[in-house]
Amino acid sequence: MTAGSNHIVTFVRYNYDPDDVIGGAKPTGTMLHQNIEVRIKAIEPTMALLEQGLETEKLFRVKIHALDIQENDEMTVNLPINSWYYNKNFRVISTQHPSLHPSDPRHYMVLVVRRWEKHREIQH
Repeated sequence: MTAGSNHIVTFVRYNYDPDDVIGGAKPTGTMLHQNIEVRIKAIEPTMALLEQGLETEKLFRVKIHALDIQENDEMTVNLPINSWYYNKNFRVISTQHPSLHPSDPRHYMVLVVRRWEKHREIQH
């Protein structure tokens, strides 16, 4: 991994096909990028929210070289296998581009992501 990166991830974008004959739409995923090096850092919740006893979402800041990433894209951590986030899913909440020109090699994006789980993968 390059200096500063601590995880390797995959990005997937989900699209919803039109409704089928029953009236439901099934999401289909398109892999956007695979084996991308990123830096993941947890964002601490504000003390005011914690003092009020509110349940806060676990948010993370991800630094990545600029790619075609949009809100609601899904990120899955592939490596390292001893990471707290290994094989976990994250959803992109916001994207921020720097003021550098897109062809500048220092051009990177900062993503804010939140953890989420697929609840209906395994049904008994």
